[in-house]
Amino acid sequence: MRINDTWLAWLGYAREEVVGKLRHPDIMTEESAAYFRATAFPMFKRQGWLQDIEFEYRRKDGSSFHASLNATTIRDQDSNYLVSRSTVNDISERKRVEQAILELNARLEESVDRLKEVNEELESFSYSVSHDLRAPLRAIDGFSRMLEEDYGERLDDEGRRLLGVVRDGARKMTQLIEDLLAFSKFSRKALNPVRVDMQALAGGVAAELKAAAPHARFEPGRLPDAYGDPALLRQVWVNLLSNAFKYAGRREAPLVEVGSHSEAGEHVYWVRDNGVGFDPRYVEKLFGVFQRLHGEAEFPGTGVGLAIVRRVVMRHGGRVWAEGALERGATFYFSLPDGGKGNG
Repeated sequence: MRINDTWLAWLGYAREEVVGKLRHPDIMTEESAAYFRATAFPMFKRQGWLQDIEFEYRRKDGSSFHASLNATTIRDQDSNYLVSRSTVNDISERKRVEQAILELNARLEESVDRLKEVNEELESFSYSVSHDLRAPLRAIDGFSRMLEEDYGERLDDEGRRLLGVVRDGARKMTQLIEDLLAFSKFSRKALNPVRVDMQALAGGVAAELKAAAPHARFEPGRLPDAYGDPALLRQVWVNLLSNAFKYAGRREAPLVEVGSHSEAGEHVYWVRDNGVGFDPRYVEKLFGVFQRLHGEAEFPGTGVGLAIVRRVVMRHGGRVWAEGALERGATFYFSLPDGGKGNG
């Protein structure tokens, strides 16, 4: 075995300790030496070469490092074997980086699993609490209605006002609970993906909503088919279009438009209105649960609709975002993979 100075420096041996005394497997770890004898060397004898075979080598001090081996045989003009020549490249840094990536991925997977578990627990808790609150709220609503009907004439103006506050609060709380249950339902419902005609889906929803706002103009653009759960995707259109008609409704000439474009393997759908818009500084709040940028007295709602849109779209492997300015309308976008699969 002949060896150059670089190879000796890597191993920590003097030349006289190696030449004529050690064979190639002798400077490998036991596992690598076993692989060399059982697999790599027979392959080398059979085909006459090895390329980028990774081994773990052992230094004189007992430490080890990873290297990539390339070897070839040199033969005479009659194809008789003369000698073999090997080159070894130290890949310790590459292996260290690969190991670090593996460990990081393992930690990330663990974090993702834990986050998923926590989210499932929170959704289950939200559903249970919301469901359990329904009964006492029904009692508050029922008894306050009885009080209003049977004893309303005995109450003075302040009493009737306070009773109205109670009934209005119960109504608002009931709506919050119903919306929270809806959010939980759309988060937990199993996906049943099929090819969905988005043109027909959005058009049908718009026709239903426009019946309550006949003065509004609706302009549909071309919408490509999508792959997803039709019931969940319909809810996306319901929430986005109902918002658009609501916020444009106070304009002299309300206008709601839908359209799409394709980019980077996904379809991007959008809903645009010429309504009151929003302050772009708070755009990140739009898709949060119970987040509102306008007062309820001005525009009724609980702030769950866009959160449902975000959750449904994310479950389909897409994303959501919005653009707008105060008194200049708003555009809401959502993307879906072009024939892709969701996240469940």
